[in-house]
Amino acid sequence: MSKIVLGIHGLGNKAPAPVLQRYWKKSLNEGFRIFGYPWRPFRFKMVYWADLMHPVPYDPDEENRSSPRYDDEPYVPGITTKKHKTHTVRTKVAKFIAEHMNDLFLNGDMVVNFESLTDLMIRRYFSELAFYFGTECLTGRYAGIQAKCAIRNRLVRELNRNRDDKILLIAHSMGSIIAYDVLTQSEDLKIDTLVTIGSPLGFPVVFGKILAEMKKAGTCLAKPCVPDSVQKEWINLFDPEDMIAVHYCLDDFYGRNTCSIAVKDIPVSNTYECEGRKNPHKSYGYLRTREMAEVVHSFLSG
Repeated sequence: MSKIVLGIHGLGNKAPAPVLQRYWKKSLNEGFRIFGYPWRPFRFKMVYWADLMHPVPYDPDEENRSSPRYDDEPYVPGITTKKHKTHTVRTKVAKFIAEHMNDLFLNGDMVVNFESLTDLMIRRYFSELAFYFGTECLTGRYAGIQAKCAIRNRLVRELNRNRDDKILLIAHSMGSIIAYDVLTQSEDLKIDTLVTIGSPLGFPVVFGKILAEMKKAGTCLAKPCVPDSVQKEWINLFDPEDMIAVHYCLDDFYGRNTCSIAVKDIPVSNTYECEGRKNPHKSYGYLRTREMAEVVHSFLSG
């Protein structure tokens, strides 16, 4: 059985699909090199959906900062001499914040509290997330298709194409929400390993939305579980300074699947930096961490 690594990106406009795919693979290869893992050729495919919401992608060659095609957080090689952070105190602080945010946003049965307020928050801070969870349809060439369906279909199509392969799926940010939805609702599409990076799946509003959809579909579980589509493991990599992943303990939110697979939460050091500005949520930084290199190397050589 051959192996393939699939990636699904998160929110916001992106570079064109072939370019973003190349940047993700370069970041993974950086991790191999930086941390001494032997490089081996591997198949990688990007599940790209940014064009559904942003018809005009970023241009990697655009230098005009005022242009809508200018990417202010492009791919840049990692700084190999940069000291990696330790997270003991920060992890405890993040967990404390997460626990109290749960009290604020979720009822005792883990359903979203003050629904209209949280929807307003989603629309203000995560407009694309609101579009995904909403009922709006796309325009242009995809007119009449609900956004959620169109986005999920991109991943379903790629999983179907590679259903005879052993699959490692890396899902960044909102990509982890899409991956969870697809893997939960399409259990015939099997993958070997799921790796979520910078995931908001523990964020109260997101978690509440997932639980609400489960109840609407007639699923009577106390909490969501690891999808049965995941056959080996679900690894959740998070940087405690990544505020999108502040609810990093996904093992607290998602139960074991029928094969008794649980989420493994692992802190990492996302050292992405461009022109002196750090972003611990950036995909490139997550992809070149030691922990990611270890997971991908283990998958390819296992």
